[in-house]
Amino acid sequence: MLIYIKHDEQFLVNTNCPISVLLQYVRTKLEIAESELVDLCDEQGVLKLLFLSQQPQENASRLFSPRETFILCTINRESSVYTSLTSDESLRLHAHYK
Repeated sequence: MLIYIKHDEQFLVNTNCPISVLLQYVRTKLEIAESELVDLCDEQGVLKLLFLSQQPQENASRLFSPRETFILCTINRESSVYTSLTSDESLRLHAHYK
């Protein structure tokens, strides 16, 4: 199953893999440092909370619906803030998570 990731461009990601592999692929594709804590959020700003997964080897396809669109976000655990990583102003997010 495929989902869309919006960044400066939109690209497809196959979710038929472990959560950790999906996040590593997106990090590599977008050249995000391994030290950055990242997650995906939908276009309304709702985080998937993949970074909190107790089972990083769980198949990611269980957590997504086909052809959904997501934005990559960085997470700051100290302040509980997430920020979207996109240059598209209409998709810029900066919010607190719980």
